[in-house]
Amino acid sequence: MDHERHLQLLGEATARGHQLQLCATTLLARALVVPEWKARLLNSTLGQGSTLAVLSELANRADCGELNAQRLAKWVHTAKTANSARNRVIHWPWFAESTGGLVEYVFAKSPTPEPRSEQQLQDDIAAMASAVTEFAELIP
Repeated sequence: MDHERHLQLLGEATARGHQLQLCATTLLARALVVPEWKARLLNSTLGQGSTLAVLSELANRADCGELNAQRLAKWVHTAKTANSARNRVIHWPWFAESTGGLVEYVFAKSPTPEPRSEQQLQDDIAAMASAVTEFAELIP
């Protein structure tokens, strides 16, 4: 994949990751029945993974404020997959490796680098987009 395409996909993944975070914040506010600014404070302090864990626990207890517990649990499952995709793209370091004149983008993951294709990046973006779409169906 060329450099421009790689940057385009990283930008799209970053935007989708931000949308995912906003969805989790909105759901946290509705599940706890608190103003959204308080949910933003909680989400930024806890982190996305912990926020999803709280939402999962609330759904398991059917104590979801304004939300349907079963639908929230389904969304959390989708969102956890999307959050893993988000973390893979946004939080893992990248570097370009040139072999035979081709540039390959790889994660600098221990113990060995892991090549990433354009399709894998698109799949991660699609996972985040799926959680955002499902969020829209969850909100009453």
